[in-house]
Amino acid sequence: MMDFEAFVKDIIDNKLNVYGVEVYENGILTHSFGDTEGIHDLYSATKTITSIAAGIAYDEGKIDLDETVLTYLPEDKVSKMSEVQYNIWKKITLRRLMTMSVVDIPFVAEGDSWIDFALSYPISNPEEKVFNYSNINTYLVGVCLTKGIGRDLGAFIEDRIFKPLDIVNYEYARCPEGYFYGASRTKLSVHDLSKIGLLLYNSGEYKGKRIVSNEYVDMATSIQQMNREGGYGFYIWKYRDGFSINGKLGQKCYILPKEGMIVTYLSHIEDESHALKNSMEKNILNVPEMIIQSFVENSKNILQDNLVGIYLHGSAVMDCYNFEKSDLDFLVVVEETMTDDVKRAFLDMVMVLNAQTPGKGIEMSIVKREVCDPFIYPTPFELHFSQMHIKWYNDNPDDYIRKMNGTDKDLAAHFTVIKVRGKCLCGLPVNEVFGEVPEQNYMDSLWNDIEEAAEEITDNTMYLTLNLARVLAWIKEKKVLSKKEGGEWGLKNLPDKYHPLLQEALKEYKGMEPEYDTELAIDYAKEMVKIIK
Repeated sequence: MMDFEAFVKDIIDNKLNVYGVEVYENGILTHSFGDTEGIHDLYSATKTITSIAAGIAYDEGKIDLDETVLTYLPEDKVSKMSEVQYNIWKKITLRRLMTMSVVDIPFVAEGDSWIDFALSYPISNPEEKVFNYSNINTYLVGVCLTKGIGRDLGAFIEDRIFKPLDIVNYEYARCPEGYFYGASRTKLSVHDLSKIGLLLYNSGEYKGKRIVSNEYVDMATSIQQMNREGGYGFYIWKYRDGFSINGKLGQKCYILPKEGMIVTYLSHIEDESHALKNSMEKNILNVPEMIIQSFVENSKNILQDNLVGIYLHGSAVMDCYNFEKSDLDFLVVVEETMTDDVKRAFLDMVMVLNAQTPGKGIEMSIVKREVCDPFIYPTPFELHFSQMHIKWYNDNPDDYIRKMNGTDKDLAAHFTVIKVRGKCLCGLPVNEVFGEVPEQNYMDSLWNDIEEAAEEITDNTMYLTLNLARVLAWIKEKKVLSKKEGGEWGLKNLPDKYHPLLQEALKEYKGMEPEYDTELAIDYAKEMVKIIK
């Protein structure tokens, strides 16, 4: 559920320099904050406007995305090129510039002629396709469009994009030679940037009027070039199962057609903090729930009739999920042994979702139904994944798939949590799948996690402080608690001298900076292990 008020509170409490925010649900403006009408610099969000202009030209047959850019650049500039540079640039198409897939091009141009600077810059391998983000690429596309459409690009954008979108207040910049600067320096309001988002959300239409084709919007918002951020289209970034318009200092329009959501904000945040984005994902998009739904849908598609059920456990079902520190814990139950191909498809899916998941990502295990009831201990598993295994899987997926199986004592604890507090996400109900976990097995599972606590607590103070308390709560009162609840139980039931340690652990769990007394932590761990043992 959206909590827009909490998002605004984060902006105010953290003194984030946000000009304004808009949220659209199913195409309707439902929430706004701040100045949404005044114009502010879009920085690289300008590039998406250039992309839409290119789409209109493409629709009208005025440009060919796979034609060399030399066809569309000014003839007097092309005629001055050296033979070496001409032979390099004739291999570079509009599509390559629009996907940022040309090596060596620097970020910005210099001098009085940005065209001359670009065309004379050495490129080692024009046919190598790697992501190389550059304002020069978009600038050159703007110059190419000027020739392709046969008129000034700025005037074309005003007439063919801004006018039908009812955008009347704007500014844009030009290069020293007078061409529209398609990479940056355009100014729009939050509300008008939302209109660009709505145009893309509606596949090229605005208020029932077609501005750019559905075909082009599909191409522009799909992954054309992979990058470390998850993919890039035509001056539009891939974002989760949707896409986004991005500027460098917090100019954003997130478009999620599947969820029916658009979130736009303009800000000026110069540090590397992700506080604004994190708060948006937590309070507006509810990203954890999006990940859970995607995990279930993809699991059904991959496992099909072999899937018995998917069960959520851990902090996500114990009302203590921490956006920055928790993981999402899944247990998947299947009927039959999975093939290696199915395991590979499943893990590839998990890797994609894990990269989109906040906090500590995803932890999941897959077990066969036959080990659930009657319960088998130590519990055999078919497949397991957590953050610590990413490098292994990336480096050698075949080795990972072959070796990542066996038995896991921790599953006794997971099964117990599922039985008492878990949530069935799909498939058979919990009580039809899971039998009783004997207390001695559950206790052995817990002990396996804490027996070295005295030696390990200085390296993992928060986790072990809270975990020791919740283990003791189970021993004394048979309560199955979260780490947060364990800490709170400890404050009520453990000696006062340990309360400062428990308070600092709970503070860290909530995302605040702790100040631990190392000697107290070691003493606490020794005493708790002694009592538990």
